[in-house]
Amino acid sequence: MTIEKHIEIQHTVSVSISCEDIAEAIAEDPESSHSVLRGINNCGAFLKAVPNARIAALNTAQRETIRHFLQQQAARF
Repeated sequence: MTIEKHIEIQHTVSVSISCEDIAEAIAEDPESSHSVLRGINNCGAFLKAVPNARIAALNTAQRETIRHFLQQQAARF
């Protein structure tokens, strides 16, 4: 007689993903609505995660460049 048994194994792994990896993944298919929305969501999550202290550490010109870029992009939407 043969008895079959299913065994499930779980293993935790760590994966390092760089900002460059994320940018490449977002750029893979910008014509797909799903990819566009996912990319925008990821950008929003990243922006919200930037600590206020890190923003305050930027110089005025850097903050102005970022603000100008974000305003331009917001106008597109």
